[in-house]
Amino acid sequence: MPSGFRTEDGVDFNEVYYDGIVPMLQRYNEVDGRPDFRELLCEDADEKIKSTILATTDRMQKLAPNQTPDSIKTEIGRYQGLSEFYGTGQTRTWDYLRNAKADDILRDQANIFTADKETIHDTIVKAVLVNPAVAPTAVSGALYNGYYETYEGIATPPKYKTNSFQAGHIHYVTSGATSFALNDFDAAETHLREHGVKGDLLAIMHNDQWTQIKGLAAWTASGAISNPITDKIAVEGFVDKMSGWNIIVDDSMPTGYVLWTVYSQGGRLMKFHESNNGSFRGLLIIEGSAKYPLVGSYYFRFFNPKVFRRDMAVAMQITNNADYTNPTL
Repeated sequence: MPSGFRTEDGVDFNEVYYDGIVPMLQRYNEVDGRPDFRELLCEDADEKIKSTILATTDRMQKLAPNQTPDSIKTEIGRYQGLSEFYGTGQTRTWDYLRNAKADDILRDQANIFTADKETIHDTIVKAVLVNPAVAPTAVSGALYNGYYETYEGIATPPKYKTNSFQAGHIHYVTSGATSFALNDFDAAETHLREHGVKGDLLAIMHNDQWTQIKGLAAWTASGAISNPITDKIAVEGFVDKMSGWNIIVDDSMPTGYVLWTVYSQGGRLMKFHESNNGSFRGLLIIEGSAKYPLVGSYYFRFFNPKVFRRDMAVAMQITNNADYTNPTL
């Protein structure tokens, strides 16, 4: 009779762990574990304080022969995002393992990968759609909402060319109607372009909003058209195009809300913060039993998505109310 504990189909627990679980998790962290919203909207970052050079309207100085230009003061702001602690309560008990086959255990880990991706996905949606000025637990990490972080370095959104903005300028808006109109696309684009935001226009919405706009004029089915979004991002939702906007239909977005933003290789809307300590980045497995690490093992990660470019998106609620109401997420 073989010694040691094995799966129901005769595979040693440690063989399942070291030859299956560990390399599968390593590949997930290195290759597969980046859900589409993280790729589209986030840059990777740690928790350190970062200095930022604020936008400016400075121009080159006209010089006389042999003249050197005057020095100008560079305006500096600061930004920081801290990671938060997430984990799964699914642990592998003796009672579960005694009736499990090796493939069952590997499928269990694949399901945890799915839960990890969906948690990241949903947390990104919440971080950008919830205006902390409406239900203030904090005033940081938001699109423009009339509040500014202590060390952000600004009291109004920076000027862009001839455009200037009031301190109360906000990017949490309502459509003014209970369903879409074509001018919503133009209004959203204006909100971005007036700040100098560049990139491929990207609207993310629930299928309910997609159903509303399919009846509007001037739309074309173009999900197969090659562009940076369809070429480089494995988007899990449906992609189409309308009025110059790449549209992602994804029901992780709450019905009645649309995120208008851009996909830009020159910078992203958000930063995806993980621990300064590199050994705490990615999805981590905590070993259980000393002799059989598989037994009692569970998973966690430290992460937090936070808005970095406050001008780079507009959250719109489809309603005839004047004020934006946070979704329940």
